[in-house]
Amino acid sequence: RQALEQGLARGASPRLTALDVVGRQSRVTGRREGGVIGLTRYQIEFIERARVHLASGYPELMKKYFELTTRDKRFDRTVMAAIRAGKPVTGEALTKIVGRLRDKNLLLRGEMLARTETMMALSSARDEAMRQQIEAGKVQAQDVTKVWHSAGDSRVRHTHRVLNGKSVGMDEVFQSPSGALLRFPGDPRAPISEISGCRCRLEYKVDHIGAVVRRYRAEVV
Repeated sequence: RQALEQGLARGASPRLTALDVVGRQSRVTGRREGGVIGLTRYQIEFIERARVHLASGYPELMKKYFELTTRDKRFDRTVMAAIRAGKPVTGEALTKIVGRLRDKNLLLRGEMLARTETMMALSSARDEAMRQQIEAGKVQAQDVTKVWHSAGDSRVRHTHRVLNGKSVGMDEVFQSPSGALLRFPGDPRAPISEISGCRCRLEYKVDHIGAVVRRYRAEVV
């Protein structure tokens, strides 16, 4: 809906706007490319802003294109030539440039989803494995402590930097500064803002000495 509204707002025909949404068929591969389906609202806004800058004809705005890490650098010469000529990027050139931006951002989106799903599966499996140990009587839940470890770099979200090093019991949850409750990194029950692209991990600590002391005391009694 957002992409359709933006297309109509800039005066594009319904057909061209529809092609912006579903993508255009490549003459080489025969597949549709450059569509927005699968992109986030923020990615669509980002790409539309790039289109507006390139079509503006204003050099300072057009130069912002070179700041985009997801741009296709093969079009740099085209954009630079337009800037030097003091003309906007229009027509087929603009369509191709924006289409490649969409494709690259869609790839980025796919990679993010893959990482998130992988983390969710890995963390869920580790949690389930520990619970199976508890159910089998090999470990007592009261002897297990979960410790949160962030990836430790500048890419870690603020809420997870705060959680770094925090520990809770096996059946307890971590509370993020946002208010969200997480059993482990990538918890599918948590808001997407807390798990998307998360690279944190849990360390499960088992107090074996405490378990031995407890058994000894029980035998003495």
